[in-house]
Amino acid sequence: MSETNNSPKVDELTKKKEALETEVIKNQQLINNLYSRFEVLNRQETDLNNKISNETDELKQLDADLEAKKLVLQNKNLDPTQYTDLQQQVADLNVDKQNLLKDYQELRDRPLTKRISNKLPERHYLPKE
Repeated sequence: MSETNNSPKVDELTKKKEALETEVIKNQQLINNLYSRFEVLNRQETDLNNKISNETDELKQLDADLEAKKLVLQNKNLDPTQYTDLQQQVADLNVDKQNLLKDYQELRDRPLTKRISNKLPERHYLPKE
């Protein structure tokens, strides 16, 4: 009698066990699929972050290039005569600077006897009136 009472319970428990085992297998497969998707999404996120940082760096470089080109254009937007006048003034100032430097070096390098005399050497720099 106990065997007949136990048999349906055992069968029922066996069926429940098999159902639970199949559910566990399904859940493991779901977990594996979700983990695979998670890995793919992580990889995609990393790739996108790298692309964003590269594009940001490129954008910064392009901004710097644009600013440099704006400055060049501002210089070119001067009237051509103004631009050449400015270039000539810079060249004249450089020549004056070199002449003053020569005068200074000659005065500095004169022997003591010539330093004492009031006679100055010939000047290279002639100031404009």
